[in-house]
Amino acid sequence: MTSPTPPAWPLAGRTPWNTQRVHRRVAAVDSSDGVSRLGTMKSPIAPALAILVGLGVIGAVALTSAPGPEDRFEAYLRAVAGGEADRGWHYLGRDTQQLGYENDQSLYLRDAAAADWTAFRWAGADVVLTDDGVAEVQVKLRSPASSVPAFLIARRLVYGVCAADGGAPVAVGVFADDRFLGPGELGGGALSGSQMICNARFGEEGASASATPKAASIPTVEPSTAPTDTVAVICDAPTGSATDVAGEPDWRRYGEYRVWTTADGCLVRIDVLADRPGPEHCGWQSARVIVAAIPVGKRYSNEGNAANYVRDPDNVLGDRATAIAFDPNADLPRGAIDTGFRQGATELWTDPADGGSAIYLVTPTSVERWPLDPQPAVCA
Repeated sequence: MTSPTPPAWPLAGRTPWNTQRVHRRVAAVDSSDGVSRLGTMKSPIAPALAILVGLGVIGAVALTSAPGPEDRFEAYLRAVAGGEADRGWHYLGRDTQQLGYENDQSLYLRDAAAADWTAFRWAGADVVLTDDGVAEVQVKLRSPASSVPAFLIARRLVYGVCAADGGAPVAVGVFADDRFLGPGELGGGALSGSQMICNARFGEEGASASATPKAASIPTVEPSTAPTDTVAVICDAPTGSATDVAGEPDWRRYGEYRVWTTADGCLVRIDVLADRPGPEHCGWQSARVIVAAIPVGKRYSNEGNAANYVRDPDNVLGDRATAIAFDPNADLPRGAIDTGFRQGATELWTDPADGGSAIYLVTPTSVERWPLDPQPAVCA
């Protein structure tokens, strides 16, 4: 499975060619005296070089004329407000379309048409961060936070931005594909605990700086033993504790993590329990992994202190021993203890006597034993 730390994206060059210099160079070396030199078609190498130069010029034109991520975000906002027939659907990334609408454009069009756009105003877009082919773009609000159509944030098409000095909403943003010749797709990204707190404030009239949202409904991919949506409460918690989600690493944006809570409904940090399916592009989506520390309930920070517990009955990960060790009809060990972590009706149990070799997912009707994978598979 993938590392518990966020994936690295390859860097892509963005420096455009000087097209005038290229044209002058080709013209200067072209001749008709039969001498083989750069730009002379009588040289056996010259045709290939001419083609490469031509492709470079075309690429330069494409680079200099392509809209930047800030332009695409503003174009999307105009389109979704009614400026284009598809309401900006084509600007959204495939993952965003799937997560928000299960690729059903008609539902998106219904939301866009039903929204009130009369009060929503924004300033020009700015790129606030670029990182390995991804640009983070934001527009400052020129209208109250409550004027932002709710579906934009609820469907994770955009994300909310709140002031650091109290949390009042000040902007909305997107993550934009900014790779060289990339598709330029947009999306609101995944959710961290602090992001959920900020997003919730956009629905509050007046957006009180001291307000604390009571609960956030977090969409998740439907697991075998949990409901489609888990309602998680953002709880006040001691710094560094299992429920201190405001201080958790910003890993949720890198995958569709399923939500775990405490028994009283408080959201659990991503570096205490990280639960997600296998990556689809490697054909591993039927598998599922829960990354935790040993013992479960502590925080992990890297591969050295993280344990990967795997549910892979179909052996899509290619590790037969781990696949066989999964037991969908296990008996709960006599000394097993309830960790207090929940996913809907599912309880997470461990056996202190087994040294962290397995975890147990317990529902009212079943017990599943998920084995520890000592050498997790890596998806390139």
